[in-house]
Amino acid sequence: MAFMKRNVALAIIALTLAVASAGCGEDGPVRGLEAGPAPSVPPSTSAPTTTVASATPTVPATSTTVAKVVATPTTAAPSLSSSSRLRIDGIGPITVGMTVAEARAAAGTELSLRKDPYCDGLTAPRGPSGVALIVTSPPTGRIDLIIVNEPTVATISGIRVGSTEAEVKAAYPGRIRTVNPSAPVRRLVYEATDPALADRVLVFVVDGSRVATMYAGVRNQVEADEICG
Repeated sequence: MAFMKRNVALAIIALTLAVASAGCGEDGPVRGLEAGPAPSVPPSTSAPTTTVASATPTVPATSTTVAKVVATPTTAAPSLSSSSRLRIDGIGPITVGMTVAEARAAAGTELSLRKDPYCDGLTAPRGPSGVALIVTSPPTGRIDLIIVNEPTVATISGIRVGSTEAEVKAAYPGRIRTVNPSAPVRRLVYEATDPALADRVLVFVVDGSRVATMYAGVRNQVEADEICG
């Protein structure tokens, strides 16, 4: 009886080793090889012969990997639009100091040129409306200031035509200088701290309690009593 138990134990060990050997590889254990019940051994005085089926792992078919070429999207240059923001030295893709040709190339939209006796003005027929790029010295052909007289665009800080004087001062705390503070029409002047922009200013003309016009550009032009006059 002890001899029979010993043979059964040997058969189980052999089965375990065969399964373990067949089921391991570079990808880990092969799925689906589950252990079954121990085989029954008839009484015998001779050692039972146990046949263990050789488990051959299934080799997956070789697949061909096709490399995909993904095109990198190109970012289009921003165009002058209602989403452009007025800043102390320009608006959207337009920078004060550009020539008319440079502004037209950068705008990304059509710009119409209007010639007046003392200055030239560029406007965008397709918008944003109420925005004019002013060349105060036509011989130089360079943009000196930008005028916004409609609420189509805002400054970087969110101020636009129609904003209140209180909103302007809250947007630029401690940075606003008021010209003619007691007059019905007064100017709120914002100056940059960057020395490179010392000759640039942003002016909000307040009529009553709300912004009527916004100017940005060269200081001596923006703060002049008369523009293009």
